[in-house]
Amino acid sequence: MTALQRAILRCYSSTPAASRIRSSGGADGIYGDGTVWAVRWLQANRLGVSADGVYGPDTRAAMRWPDYWRDPSDGSIDFIDCYNPPF
Repeated sequence: MTALQRAILRCYSSTPAASRIRSSGGADGIYGDGTVWAVRWLQANRLGVSADGVYGPDTRAAMRWPDYWRDPSDGSIDFIDCYNPPF
């Protein structure tokens, strides 16, 4: 669940969904009320899938996910952009 919460925070940062994740504990790995609410908001307002609050295959396919690049010379990680799968 942490990856889902981080994706919402990174790729939907200015939405009420990200605000709800931030205000309910951040990326804590718990699929609690805040995450359910955030997923439901995204489903209804950004993703065009059934707004049931359940993170299933349709939601995953419609969501944007962050992509990162690791520099092999020093191991630093840089954010690239958000994409819809498949990457």
